[in-house]
Amino acid sequence: MPTIGTSSKPAYVYDAGTDTWIPIGPGEHTHPYVEKSTLTTTGDLVYASAANTPARLGIGSTDQVLKVSGGLPVWGSSGVNKNFTLANAGGTSLSGSNTVTVSGLDAEEIYIFITGVSSTVASNTKFVLRFNTDSGNSYNTYGGILANLTTYGATILQRINQQWGNPASGLYVGTIGDNVSSVLEVAAHIRGCKSTSPKMYTALSGAQLGDNKMGVWNGGYYTGTSPITSVSVFVNQGNLDDGTMFIYTSS
Repeated sequence: MPTIGTSSKPAYVYDAGTDTWIPIGPGEHTHPYVEKSTLTTTGDLVYASAANTPARLGIGSTDQVLKVSGGLPVWGSSGVNKNFTLANAGGTSLSGSNTVTVSGLDAEEIYIFITGVSSTVASNTKFVLRFNTDSGNSYNTYGGILANLTTYGATILQRINQQWGNPASGLYVGTIGDNVSSVLEVAAHIRGCKSTSPKMYTALSGAQLGDNKMGVWNGGYYTGTSPITSVSVFVNQGNLDDGTMFIYTSS
């Protein structure tokens, strides 16, 4: 049986005269490899969890795509065929305060549906949405109001900033009163909620103000740099005394 030289080199040659495998080459003779046992499931991937540190990324689910989070590869939604889930189970009651907040949101997109809203103040109560309880001038809104005012026998078209300023300390979505015949219905959509860049939004609402009716449609962007983790509703006078808010989220 031939002997093997003890020096660590990239290769060996056999010397029949001495019956020895002689190490040759300028560097060490090493065999780095990833253990087969690292991959346990069909479709697993190998990635570097740190420098010179191989790790396993388990196979994702159907329709997921490979993304990056925190500098590492992860499986995530492709953004196609999104599924929205109700973030506030059963909806949130809008009563007893001038501000109601739903927190703990973690979503790329948010849909807000608000129904049956009324106020403790008889008329001209502004109803707004706020993100991350931000009451600063962070809401740049553009749109219009279509109001049928029977008192004056006329239809009035106004710009949003005539009602709430632009930029404003909230997203104005309608005006409410204080009884069952003065209610507001709202639908709003926010996109890019996890981004540190401006978040785009759109909103539509319809209000019955006694004998009058009002519709608001608007869109714009929120300039806050933090991801949106909460949504609040706010009235500028009195308190909310009825209504329910439903928040649906998708990652």
